[in-house]
Amino acid sequence: MQAAPDRRSFLLAAGAAAGTLAAGKAFAAQGAVPPAFKISLAQWSLHRAFFAKPPQQDPLKFAEIAKKEYGIAARSTSTSSTRTRRRTGRT
Repeated sequence: MQAAPDRRSFLLAAGAAAGTLAAGKAFAAQGAVPPAFKISLAQWSLHRAFFAKPPQQDPLKFAEIAKKEYGIAARSTSTSSTRTRRRTGRT
């Protein structure tokens, strides 16, 4: 069992934490850092809306839906499955 920290060590730790928070805010105020990566949305993510009876969304408007409703500019339209169908001749 550890003994409770004394006042001096508590104040040192609290001061270090406050300094870290202040430094973080100062760096954030200098300029926004761009995200390390962009999130994308696959067209298959909306397959239930596209294949519902009657259809709730138009699959040809996928890019517009992704941008307006989700704010996502990067999109995937499953090109690998299209390539596989072309190569194998399956539908």
